[in-house]
Amino acid sequence: MPRNSPHSFELFFDLVYVFALTQLTHLLVDNLHWEGAFEAFVLLLALWWIRRR
Repeated sequence: MPRNSPHSFELFFDLVYVFALTQLTHLLVDNLHWEGAFEAFVLLLALWWIRRR
């Protein structure tokens, strides 16, 4: 029976993804204005696009 456990690379990628999300929230908190929100939104879209692939 094959194992369905995640590989180390997949777990590392998930960790990097979560770290990037925390950095985005810090960016948004430090720049609480429309320009900062737009910048965080664009970076969030980039992360979402990477995660979809």
